[in-house]
Amino acid sequence: MTSEHLSREISKLIAAIEREWREELGGPEATLTETVLRKVHRLLTMLKKDDANNTIEGLQAQIGPDWLESHPWATPYVLRIDAVLTTMGDNSSNQFNTDH
Repeated sequence: MTSEHLSREISKLIAAIEREWREELGGPEATLTETVLRKVHRLLTMLKKDDANNTIEGLQAQIGPDWLESHPWATPYVLRIDAVLTTMGDNSSNQFNTDH
C-alpha cells in the first residue's frame, strides 16, 4: 500500500469517526471520540508531511483499547493502518542498514 492509499484509508476512518462523534454529541462518549478523532487527524498530517515513520507507537496504541472496544467497527481500519505503518517503519530503518 502506498502512502496515497494509506492517506485514503486514514481519511475513510476520519469520516467514520466524525459520523460517530456527531451521533454521540451530548453523550459521555463524545469527548473520548473527539480525542481519538484528533489523534487520527494528527497521523494524517504527519503522513502528509512524510513524518509518519516517526510515530513512536501505532494507531491502535494511540487510540487505546477502551475506545476500540466500544467502537469495534473501527478495528479493521486501525489494524490495516498499523500494518502499513509498521511496514513503512521497517523499510525506513532498513535504509540505514549497512550490513548487507
